Amino acid sequence: MWESIILAFRDRIYLLFAAAALLLSVVIFYLFRQLTTKNESIWLAPIFTPIHFYVIVVFAINFILSLVSHKRDKFLSLAFNFTTLAVDVLLIAAMILNLTNSNG
Repeated sequence: MWESIILAFRDRIYLLFAAAALLLSVVIFYLFRQLTTKNESIWLAPIFTPIHFYVIVVFAINFILSLVSHKRDKFLSLAFNFTTLAVDVLLIAAMILNLTNSNG
């Protein structure tokens, strides 16, 4: 396992995806906290209240899986980080649509 972690941190493409996933996850966590504490919106519904914590959980799980799988399959490792990025982008799009909605 330690060999795959060392190999993962030597790979620049992997580090780029992992850093982008981490940065986007932190940004979404911050935006959700700001949105839910300052605005009366759909994000205060009970189903969305803990969603900003799920962003960090998704990042942590995918990052650990990508580290473990890096030695065996580099594509799978990058796919885990890409999944995190895709989830984050979809959540940002949902927030933007909610903020631009005149009814929300």
